[in-house]
Amino acid sequence: MKINESRNPVVMVGEHLRVYNALFSAQKLIETANLPFATIFSDKAIIDEMHLNFIGLYGGKVINHAVREVIENSDCVINLARY
Repeated sequence: MKINESRNPVVMVGEHLRVYNALFSAQKLIETANLPFATIFSDKAIIDEMHLNFIGLYGGKVINHAVREVIENSDCVINLARY
């Protein structure tokens, strides 16, 4: 499946965006395609959590169930620098 054919794509971003100097490019993709994005706790605030497309943190005992639903029901999870 292609990203543009997806009905509910979502992006998971990770700390390695900074390591590979790809943070700006990732944020540009998210904004241009108007994609929702989430992080896990260890990658918290890699992109500003006040960003309009940020949906929250995914994983752990204090998981936000709405975020979990978005991620787990997505037909296209785009993993950017997240292992």
